[in-house]
Amino acid sequence: MAAWADRYAEAVLRCLEVGRGIGSDGGSPEVAVVEPGTRYQFGSADEEVLGTTRLRYAVRARSSRRKMAAFGRWVGRVPFGYRRHAHAEGRPSIVLENGATCPKDYYCTLIPEPVEAALVRWMFAAYAASHSTSGDVLRELRDRIKTAGPGGVPIRPDLKWTLASMFHRLQSVTYVGNIRYGRRHNERDGGTIIHDDADCLIVRDTHPALVTPALFDTVQQRLHQSP
Repeated sequence: MAAWADRYAEAVLRCLEVGRGIGSDGGSPEVAVVEPGTRYQFGSADEEVLGTTRLRYAVRARSSRRKMAAFGRWVGRVPFGYRRHAHAEGRPSIVLENGATCPKDYYCTLIPEPVEAALVRWMFAAYAASHSTSGDVLRELRDRIKTAGPGGVPIRPDLKWTLASMFHRLQSVTYVGNIRYGRRHNERDGGTIIHDDADCLIVRDTHPALVTPALFDTVQQRLHQSP
């Protein structure tokens, strides 16, 4: 634990040096040397620098993820109905379970998960039917999920199914085989901005679709008609 703490302290100090521009002249007038095993007391100025440095690194990370999405690689959470398929040149591909980390030097695409994919197709078809209400579809979907696993057990118990989450999935272009990057943007104050498609990166035909474009369009029309 002590060794980890020392490495963490050194990394934080490097962030402070980067944020303040210290080190360009070989001196460190504002940051004292921290000996291993000691505790550095951070002040308000340090917090401001660390916040700026984190923001800079966050912008770089978003830029990197956007580039990966432009090449058809999946960089977000695994959507219901799919699993990640990890690839690397000269190495065997790997199907990753939910929660698994993509190995170093691998990149991920999406492949259908048969049981979940069938539920996604049913959800779209049921919602497109004019005689079904949103509440009816959600209740039936929950009942199907509870018994869809091997031996009649629930699948993906970590997911909460509400009307809001169902509507979110019904609007996801992921299910027609496309990647849409930049739809949601989390603000530093905790707020979320939802961008229009015109402001998003959309890459088409990056993975197998679960529903047809015609069915997807029908669902979008009904969503826009709903009060």
